[in-house]
Amino acid sequence: MIQLLLFAFFAGCIYVCYRLTYPKQWREISVFPGPPNIPLLGTAVPSSQLDVTKSVQKWNRTYGSPFLMKLGPSYLLVASKAEQIEPILKGTTNITKGGSYRFVEHWLGKGLLTSTNEQWHHQRKLLTPTFHYKILQDFLHIMNEQSAVLVERLRERVKSQTGKPQPFDVCPYITLCALDIICETSMGKRINAQSSPTSPYVQGILEFTEVATYRATHPWTWSDYIFENFSAMGRRFRQSLNTMHQFTKDVIKDREAAREANGATSKGDEPTMDSEIRKKRALMDFLLDMKQKGDFSSQEVREQVDTFMFEGHDTTATGIEWSCYAFGRHPDIQLRLQEEIDSILGPDRSDFPTADQLNEMKYLECCIKESQRMYPPVPYIERTIVEPVDI
Repeated sequence: MIQLLLFAFFAGCIYVCYRLTYPKQWREISVFPGPPNIPLLGTAVPSSQLDVTKSVQKWNRTYGSPFLMKLGPSYLLVASKAEQIEPILKGTTNITKGGSYRFVEHWLGKGLLTSTNEQWHHQRKLLTPTFHYKILQDFLHIMNEQSAVLVERLRERVKSQTGKPQPFDVCPYITLCALDIICETSMGKRINAQSSPTSPYVQGILEFTEVATYRATHPWTWSDYIFENFSAMGRRFRQSLNTMHQFTKDVIKDREAAREANGATSKGDEPTMDSEIRKKRALMDFLLDMKQKGDFSSQEVREQVDTFMFEGHDTTATGIEWSCYAFGRHPDIQLRLQEEIDSILGPDRSDFPTADQLNEMKYLECCIKESQRMYPPVPYIERTIVEPVDI
């Protein structure tokens, strides 16, 4: 109760200040239609994230695009048409992320996902070469090994059923597999999330992701001080953050010690390394190379590694899960996919697919891209408008 009263007081103050400080902006956005608002609290949104998405879709059908909704003191202009979104996404000025990104900023700091302006351009320039095809190809053996663990866990889950097979949720299995892959590729550290899903670091990531998503659509949790000091969820949120940050710091410290012992330098000689040596390098090593050159500080290395962890497991797992959903709804397409894979890999499945074989799977690539178009892993792209734009 005290949280709601404090929130109502602060929200009222912010609302009055906003109306007095930004009368022009208020007049410009108030012309857009939208669902009714509850005083101070804004648009009534459901408690679950799934229901929030359904409500936004319903309002989009009712009021058209763009429509205006309000979350606490913040106004959101929701656009769904490509021609309305294009000026913002193609522009180079309105790249500041929306307010909900600040909840993941607790974990990621000012990494590539949450930074803006010159800081973002600087990071983007430095990090783009890190995702070169040749570098990512060297991680294929990790993806293959962890995918094999996933298949075995799903097989065990099916075998454990008695009587008529019953449907079960594959999402937790895929998420843990994605965590194993991104942690080993980004940090060079095996966390065995699939075999030890209750480890503190794995649980910290899952807890943080769930709470951050919840906070984005529930304004009474927006005050960090109130949320973390007066709610059990807030205390778990802070504990998860501490666990994740400490884990990353420890891995970086161990990695730097190992590099120093092995005589790692910042001369940038990665392209001349043989394949086996390159396979032992993680994305963190490229960041530590940049740190040695003075491009990144220790904190910035930690922020980028945490950004890899968040973006690499959450959106990847969601994309795979939606692809599985789409394939399951279309058995004819699933059969055609199986035929393509069989024709490329052949009857002998003793070896993992190579990068060249994966590149041959054109129909699979088309189906994955189409499932991402129909069911985007990130359904909302949020921007704070800092410069006038016509939509």
